[in-house]
Amino acid sequence: MGYIAELQQHLLKLPERPQNNLAKILALWREKTLSGHSDLLSKPDPPPKDRNSRTSKFGSLWSIKSEDITIPKSIAEALRENHCNLLRHWSKNGVNLESPADHYDYTCSVETRRTLDRILWRFLTTFYYDLISELDTTKQRCSTTENGGVAFAVTVICKSGKHDPDTVRNKVKNWVKVGRRYRGFMAALCPGCLILFPEKISDLVWEQYVPIKGEGFDKAIQLLQGLGIVDKCKEEGWDDLSNKVLQTLRVPFQSLIPFQFQPGQQSRNEWTANSSVAPVAGLLVSENLFYNIKVYFENSCRNMILDDHGTLLTPNGAKLHNDLCNDFDSYCFTATMLIEKGLHVEFRRALFKASAFVEQILRAEHPRTLACFLEVFIHLIQAGLPEVTSFLRDFIKRMSAKVIRKGHPWGQICRLLGELDSESLDEAMAKAWKCTTDIFDRELGIFSPLAVSVRLDYIKRVYGITNYLEEERLLRDLLAQFGSIPRLSTPRVMLNLAHNLNRQGRHYEAEEMALEVLSLLPGYEMYARRIVERIESLKIVSRSQFNQGKTLAAEQTMREAIRMIVDQWGMQHSWVPEFMNVLEGWLRGWGREEDANTLRGEIEELMGRDEIDEQLDGVQDLLC
Repeated sequence: MGYIAELQQHLLKLPERPQNNLAKILALWREKTLSGHSDLLSKPDPPPKDRNSRTSKFGSLWSIKSEDITIPKSIAEALRENHCNLLRHWSKNGVNLESPADHYDYTCSVETRRTLDRILWRFLTTFYYDLISELDTTKQRCSTTENGGVAFAVTVICKSGKHDPDTVRNKVKNWVKVGRRYRGFMAALCPGCLILFPEKISDLVWEQYVPIKGEGFDKAIQLLQGLGIVDKCKEEGWDDLSNKVLQTLRVPFQSLIPFQFQPGQQSRNEWTANSSVAPVAGLLVSENLFYNIKVYFENSCRNMILDDHGTLLTPNGAKLHNDLCNDFDSYCFTATMLIEKGLHVEFRRALFKASAFVEQILRAEHPRTLACFLEVFIHLIQAGLPEVTSFLRDFIKRMSAKVIRKGHPWGQICRLLGELDSESLDEAMAKAWKCTTDIFDRELGIFSPLAVSVRLDYIKRVYGITNYLEEERLLRDLLAQFGSIPRLSTPRVMLNLAHNLNRQGRHYEAEEMALEVLSLLPGYEMYARRIVERIESLKIVSRSQFNQGKTLAAEQTMREAIRMIVDQWGMQHSWVPEFMNVLEGWLRGWGREEDANTLRGEIEELMGRDEIDEQLDGVQDLLC
């Protein structure tokens, strides 16, 4: 009020007209002040610009309004109902606080809960956003229509307990709005960011003040990245823990929501036609395929069980192997080698063996199955066998209709793969694979072993034949991101790079890279059981030696690799005939026909006979 009085003293010094105008303004100001708008005059001076000053640190205090001085109705009711029950709920052993020690323990618990509850709130709202997003066929994440995700969630919540539907609906809608923001931060940063958001910052910053997108959002992300939040989450294991927390939060809904599933658990769950993965009317086959891939793999990644190293586990805690896909891929690769040699019967038998794995592969539903199928399809096309790709796509489509429940997204993907037309097949498969790798990177993190494996498969098949230099650049960039400390996926990336160097004719460099992997594996505990990488290293070394004219060394190294396979898995393993076929071709090229024929006999014995052989025998018996 002091400065208003000072203005009045100076009024007399002004000319008559401006004096009258200013007098009117001051009178109006006084009138507002007297009528209850004292807040216009009572606000303190704005906080200083020094961000480290005490006044600046509680600058948001000045924005508080009288209506902000309240607490939610549910909290007020809980406090008024029986405050002793609240203390008993948190006290040790569920009894009253009877001693100073009990009181101290209780206070420590509340202190810890302050931070834990903030973190848990972020996860809970993110879960509801994920839940509604996956269920909502309307594409309006807060829709209350009959097909909307909120309506579905309200129904299952109210059926399992006594709750008012309108109250549940309003709460869920608000939770989804908050969760959408947190999911956006997770997508732009990493899953663990929900745990490491600075405690000194109000959650209103993340939930209201930072824009959902645009320049403001980008600046916030850059700030957090610069502060090292992504690296800290990876180094301290918060990313893995975040995924486990979200997975745990889904458990109460698993028996009620149709999209809940784990890899390998397809038979236990049922997908309905009303789920978010129902075929979308009006979409092209390829667009529908991409849509189903997105929904399926986002759900799959969020439900995965991973150990501390990122290894995929079954629900009972055992390691989830991908042997079926490996065998399928190996026999298909062997088939292409056999047809190149003009061995049509053996080619047919190899394809028969590969096809025999399809039913088991579809039922197992390993997350890398689609990548395996796409890799085989592209390899067959690049080998000049597009008709074999068409046969396998149709076979997989028909088999999936038999073994996968109607409406399940995995079945939809298999069906749509079979319906892609030949003209758009190459482009559609490349985009589908890119879509899959991006989802794995986003949901699991780019350094997750599973995400790295899927991306390596993609790089190898999409660039490995058409653009050697681009493939090399991508692989070296990936190694550079790993840094100087070896990671779980480091040997795998190095081996793919060695294959690339061989394809470029840089055979000495390829051999050195593979030998470096062989020397790396024994030096770290995390590589102790990496037998596959050891065998792959020997395979690359032998190929490099062959291309450099080191015939004796190449043969010895290949035979060592074959012995290692047999010792580990037995003679019937799919890699045995694959590696033998390579060696048999070398022997013939070196003029060692007798040795090659001996090896050919061993290969034929391993490949065995198929149904066509049996049918031909039956026809021959009839003719005789």
